[in-house]
Amino acid sequence: MSAAARRGALVAALAERELDGMFVTTLVNVRYLTGFTGSNGALLVPASGEPVFFTDGRYRDQAADELPDVDHVIGRDLVGGAADRMTSGRWATETHTLSVDAHRALTGRL
Repeated sequence: MSAAARRGALVAALAERELDGMFVTTLVNVRYLTGFTGSNGALLVPASGEPVFFTDGRYRDQAADELPDVDHVIGRDLVGGAADRMTSGRWATETHTLSVDAHRALTGRL
């Protein structure tokens, strides 16, 4: 199954649960959903719309090569960048790896 198909399955699961999207921060899950092999990245998967990949400047070229079908945001603040693109509503996160500070940053902006 391709990364795009796996993202499609995630979107279907989000819709079943009436969620607006998911913010994926665990690198192994980011890789599963995108194919990205770098060591810094996060993925915002809205239930409607296109996914957005976040990483820092070190991985600009690698992200362009490995994720040609996903929008990229290059910057230092991955959580803040994602929060800026999230609409209010119900968003899933990986609570087992999301720090308290990152959670506060997300909820403070929504």
